[in-house]
Amino acid sequence: MGRIIRISAVVAMLVALPFAVVSGASISLKLEVDTADLGFKDSDSGGVLLAVKGFDHLNYFDYPGLPYRVVNILLPQGEIVSSYDIEVLDMIEVDPAIDLAGFEGDLLEDGSKAGITVAADEVTRDGTVFPKWKVRHIGTSNYRGFRVASFAVYPFCYDLSSGRLTLDRKVELVVRTEFDVTDTESVVRKRHISGFREDSEKQVRSMVINPEQSSAYVFDDIEVDTPDRGFVPSYLPSMEGSEVSYVIVTNEEMAPVFERFAEWKTKKGVPAVVRTVEWIEQNYRAGADRADQSPPKLFEEADVVVMARPGVALV
Repeated sequence: MGRIIRISAVVAMLVALPFAVVSGASISLKLEVDTADLGFKDSDSGGVLLAVKGFDHLNYFDYPGLPYRVVNILLPQGEIVSSYDIEVLDMIEVDPAIDLAGFEGDLLEDGSKAGITVAADEVTRDGTVFPKWKVRHIGTSNYRGFRVASFAVYPFCYDLSSGRLTLDRKVELVVRTEFDVTDTESVVRKRHISGFREDSEKQVRSMVINPEQSSAYVFDDIEVDTPDRGFVPSYLPSMEGSEVSYVIVTNEEMAPVFERFAEWKTKKGVPAVVRTVEWIEQNYRAGADRADQSPPKLFEEADVVVMARPGVALV
């Protein structure tokens, strides 16, 4: 294992350099693999396992569980990813011939092993270079009005034939965006809630590698002057009723139980209401089935949505 000890300090966590360039519809981020937290160990079934603290690992059966990192990028407001690419600025050879162990599955509580079975052409280039990607866009989500795109970055590359292991130590990820002309149904919070936007921005900034982009977001919240008449929420989300911060979703049978809990939450300073799945089916019939009939306006207007059922302890 002398060779492995020699290379064990070469690589580490994937981090973003402390700057990002946003130019029009293009976001450019330089990523670097710093020296720290890389580990090699012998596999019980033969070969060597490679791990990096803070990284996920590939889970394709019989292929090395190479470390990779998911990075979240805050997109310009109202835009989506149109294209992306990655340029390798500095590549180093970690080892010319290392025998990496194949992934055997993540052990589950029932004793079975979880993993993905794939054909060679799905994950390799020319049947030998693994993985076939340098970067992949794995999805875009909306969080409290902020749009976050997630990318999987694969800094390690392994030649299945020769055992050569390389690392893209420095890369530049370029993400190009365009206005989302298809987004006609997104529900945006309109009612001003004291501290909500500030808290949301703080959370988003902790999630992404370009937090400075959050300052470009602008929201047109409306501050509602509600009379002192107690807690009187409207039947449907609106600007008329009292502010609601906590929504409990349950069935008709359990609704009375959770109504008492909602009253307790409201008295504690967290305005709460109960809505049933039957109520959702009656008022939100956009989906093909119950699972798809999500009430986006209801959920967007609340800070917390809890799906409640018997045996669940709510806090």
